Amino acid sequence: MFKNGLTVGKFMPLHKGHELMLEVAVRNCSESLTILLDHSSNNIYPFNMRSKWIRDFLGSISTNITVYVYPDTIPDRFLDCQKDSNGTIIDLEFWSYWLATHKSVLSRIDGVFTSDVYGKVVASMIGAQWFPADPDREVYNISATEIREREYTAFNYVSDFAKPDVGRTICVVGAESTGKSTLVKRLAKYFDSAYAPEWGRIVSENKTPLTSDDFTNIVNMQKLFIKKAQLQSHLSFADTDATITAMFAPIYLGHRHQYAEDVSAYQPTINEYIIIAPTVPFVNDGTRVLNQAQRERFHSELVQRIRLTGKPYCVINDTEFKDREKRAIEFVMKGK
Repeated sequence: MFKNGLTVGKFMPLHKGHELMLEVAVRNCSESLTILLDHSSNNIYPFNMRSKWIRDFLGSISTNITVYVYPDTIPDRFLDCQKDSNGTIIDLEFWSYWLATHKSVLSRIDGVFTSDVYGKVVASMIGAQWFPADPDREVYNISATEIREREYTAFNYVSDFAKPDVGRTICVVGAESTGKSTLVKRLAKYFDSAYAPEWGRIVSENKTPLTSDDFTNIVNMQKLFIKKAQLQSHLSFADTDATITAMFAPIYLGHRHQYAEDVSAYQPTINEYIIIAPTVPFVNDGTRVLNQAQRERFHSELVQRIRLTGKPYCVINDTEFKDREKRAIEFVMKGK
């Protein structure tokens, strides 16, 4: 058992092997674990995002030790440092910089936890002991580099805490009776992917009248459904999101629903949108609340809201469902 442990890395993205190493570390330290998280210009996932993944994972483990996550800022001049066959940097200028930068943190460390052999070098430099966690990758034979290179086939190794950010989620939205729910199912089948159904419709078809609390529930349950789909496959689809809920709130309640509006403005794990225009015949199945003129106004506002998100989107105006599906598939393929 060590008193104060240390681990370093990019965690880009956090994966099952990282989780094992982190759990080994926290269970073999009595006071604290310090994580020096790479913070350089070539990171494809922001520092705050990766820090949250780590904290969320460690928060799911019952432990009494203190966890520190510090940025390990690496100047660009060191990004292409020469390494040995084990991936250990052998540039003495880098190590001089690194040790001086983290002197106050490293002085209390007595155990260094890594899966890679470079941890042995770090430990020797600071007078600590190296504690390898699955160094031969016998439990999880994967690396973050492999995941980045073949993200579709290696997605299952990504940490569940990182999957919503690492994967790609396309949300299909539109006014009533545009065939979006059918399209979502067909896209998921075509791409062998998971999808999130529309919770709002399930509620509205089984409960009347709808209240403000119902709309809060719809927002939260839709987020849950989307996350469950995101955990299953690298590419996932969502049948509506909080944007649609926020737009329907005034129609059902007579006023805006602030929580729905707030969530609709910040949905980081929705990557792209497919907007279905109301150019197919309106079918009133007894649950519709908009006529054709209202559908068209709804569509116009929807396009404006999606445009303001700054995220990629396409508007599908085709009048034949087979053409709509073809256009949607092309949009998905274009972004791969």
